[in-house]
Amino acid sequence: MKHRALKNSSVAIALISAFSGSAVAAELALQLETSLRSDSNPLKFYDNPAPGGLGPGPVQQEQRGGDTVTGANLRAGVLIPLASDQTRLILTGSLGSVHYKDYSQLNHRESAGDATLDVSIANNVLLQAHAGTGKKLFQYINGSLTDRDLVTSRQTDLNAYWKLMNDFQFNAGLYRNQTNYELAVNQLYNNHEKGGQLFLRYTSPTGSSVQAGVRQGEAQFTDRDFRQIADLDQGYKERELAADIEWLYSPKTVFSGHLGKIRREYHFDDSRDTYLTNLVLRGTYHFSPSLRFDLQLFNRPYSLIDPAIQYVTATGQRLDLSWNYSPKWKMNLSYLHQNSEQQLIERIVRARGYATRNEKLQRFGAGAVWQFDPRWRLMLDGIAERSNRDEDGLRQSQRIISLALEYTFENQTGSADKLRLRRYQQHYSAVEGQ
Repeated sequence: MKHRALKNSSVAIALISAFSGSAVAAELALQLETSLRSDSNPLKFYDNPAPGGLGPGPVQQEQRGGDTVTGANLRAGVLIPLASDQTRLILTGSLGSVHYKDYSQLNHRESAGDATLDVSIANNVLLQAHAGTGKKLFQYINGSLTDRDLVTSRQTDLNAYWKLMNDFQFNAGLYRNQTNYELAVNQLYNNHEKGGQLFLRYTSPTGSSVQAGVRQGEAQFTDRDFRQIADLDQGYKERELAADIEWLYSPKTVFSGHLGKIRREYHFDDSRDTYLTNLVLRGTYHFSPSLRFDLQLFNRPYSLIDPAIQYVTATGQRLDLSWNYSPKWKMNLSYLHQNSEQQLIERIVRARGYATRNEKLQRFGAGAVWQFDPRWRLMLDGIAERSNRDEDGLRQSQRIISLALEYTFENQTGSADKLRLRRYQQHYSAVEGQ
């Protein structure tokens, strides 16, 4: 495994060197990061496990502690102009190694890679083809799993953007995704997903915009046996009618929103068919050139890797504060309050006595970045969160503090940001891009 990772790293560096010699106009970036992290609850154990209920089985009480985690990560990217600034090839990737001091079974290597080709035609049509893959550690839910599980995902999509006039743009796309789990107990969630979308966008002379359209897809769970299909079905079709708006209220204030009505139809059990609402409202206020506030209100559905839960609807608020204290110092704070309603599958939890389960989550985050050199920066990041489940009184808490040192090489200033290499980085207190 180590030999393979070193070989992949050598190939990535060799490709970058080759491009740097043959394409003078290409933009290159390389990032190296080492990190030290303290995690109070890496396996998401409950603080008060229910007597006789589902739990981590033979895991002993003294093993329900925190851990120290070290990591190393290499990120690289190249942007190659082909015929114009809008026709280009972008290649990015990441290789990492993560080591747990006590939970050594969670030691793993993670990787990701993306290739994007943008083709501009006659200044009013842009074609974009993208293919990506990634492998990362499965995010544990409730301590019921103590073995390592790695999730491999693959995405392929093709999008076309056609500028009909100065103010209108037509967007169309096709996509295909695949997700696979390494651990046998989770492989019933291995799936293929495919679909497409059509949207029409209007942009006003002031820069505000609105778009509306439809997204339709189908998911197929490929590795379920007859019993699992009877309990969970084999897949579903989904259609979302959606609208997006961005309003530039003033030079300092921007409002945006997404409203989607989702219809999900299962292959065999139509009693599980659902109508869902996907609503996200955002507001950004630049108090000053160095201080920014972001507020997000949301009501959105998502799936959970739990055979007792059909889907989850999360409603809540998130507030982020970003402060550029000086050219070398940047700090951020965040607060999340979320109520999650878990729609249970009756035949799986028939003895529980309730059809839904409610969970409240509070999370505080803080971070700081010290850019002590144009190529070097030191990053401190952390969160503290607590969740409570109403029906059974189960509580869960977690505290994470991470210290990381990052080195960036780029042949043009800003190339690493343009290539978005930090999207491969683990973010705790802030979302990528803030």
